[in-house]
Amino acid sequence: MNPTHIKKAKAHLEAALALLDGSDPSLKGRNPEWFRDTGHLSDAGIAHLLSLFAKGKSSYAIAKEMHLSYRAVSVRHDQWRKKNPGPAAWLRQDGR
Repeated sequence: MNPTHIKKAKAHLEAALALLDGSDPSLKGRNPEWFRDTGHLSDAGIAHLLSLFAKGKSSYAIAKEMHLSYRAVSVRHDQWRKKNPGPAAWLRQDGR
């Protein structure tokens, strides 16, 4: 391994260690009650996410607030909309 490869490997290892010990700056502001040890949303995190959907917040705003990916929030939002159709769904069903 040349010095450049060693330097890159060291940077990757340091980033991985920062994720494991919680000192990663991108994790600041994340409510630990919203996440399981695996990094997946806990029941409390899902409940909070759904309450934000009910309040009408955008997927982008929720992703930013909860430190989630936009894609993850969008998928959950699509699932939530299918279970909670709003007035627009009534219009589509009536053919208007």
